[in-house]
Amino acid sequence: MTTLIHFFKSKWVLGAIAVIVLGGGYFYLSHRGGSSYQFIPVTQGPITETVSVTGNTTPMQSVSLGFQNTGTIAHVYYNLGDKVQAGAVIAELNTASLSASLAQAEATVAAQQATLEGLQAGAQPADVAASQAALQVAQQNLANLYASIDDDATSAYTSANDAVRTQINPLFSNGETSQPQLTFSTSNSQAMVSADNLRVAASSELNTWQQELSSISSSPTPASGSATLTADLAHLAIIQNLLNTVSTALNSSASFSASQLAAYQANVKTALTEVNTAITNLNTLSQNIATQQATVTQAQAQLSVTQAGSTPQAIASQEAQVQEAQAQVASAPCGPSGHRADSP
Repeated sequence: MTTLIHFFKSKWVLGAIAVIVLGGGYFYLSHRGGSSYQFIPVTQGPITETVSVTGNTTPMQSVSLGFQNTGTIAHVYYNLGDKVQAGAVIAELNTASLSASLAQAEATVAAQQATLEGLQAGAQPADVAASQAALQVAQQNLANLYASIDDDATSAYTSANDAVRTQINPLFSNGETSQPQLTFSTSNSQAMVSADNLRVAASSELNTWQQELSSISSSPTPASGSATLTADLAHLAIIQNLLNTVSTALNSSASFSASQLAAYQANVKTALTEVNTAITNLNTLSQNIATQQATVTQAQAQLSVTQAGSTPQAIASQEAQVQEAQAQVASAPCGPSGHRADSP
């Protein structure tokens, strides 16, 4: 028994048993229709692994270029990856606009300096003479406008008189009396009554106006000239109201044939055109006088300033403006505008 145990413990016996077991297992599995295996020899070689991803890459090193002024880059002296020395110019901006700004600032300094020198020099005889001449011209122009009041007033009266006593005269009976009447009937009773009353007022205005014209001076004062224009415009307003009322009454009348009505309407229209033109002319003259009076006042003030010369305050103010202009020149960029490397 002991001999048998030693026999089975022998390595040769154990190996034979293992071969028999493995062979039998292989034979058993292969005949059961199970999966077949492929044996590949193991060899040594490189292992490759591929990874596909998307995203942004970030450089390990980057440099941000900053310029003192904005503009268009004119030159780039190095390419990406080049080695540069500290202080080397990497890129330059186009300085055309900067040069123009500097030139403009320098021109402003020159202009302000010239003005300052003029103030410091004081009143010059030529400047005083020029101011005096400007005042004389302004005064003469104003005098000419006042002198034209007589002619313009007379012309306005002539137009108004023709409008009332010629153009619409056939439309009234007893026109120059205290009881004038329209020569036609109208369905607008209010216009008929107003027309009769206004015809009386128109005759009174024209008579008063004619008397005023005889007393107008050929060289009126500002006060008398303004009074004349105001009175003339008041006379014209009465005449204009009469003509508008007569037109309203005429348009409501059935007393005339179509041709007669058209003829009378044409007369009223002509009368209104005359009066409206006279009103426009007198208003324009009044406005021109007011404008020229302001011009004279301004010329007088300018002469006073010129004769007085520059005040210390004006000189000090101009000196401050010169200093401000000089500061603008000092702060204006000049020369090439470039970015220099801080380190290699």
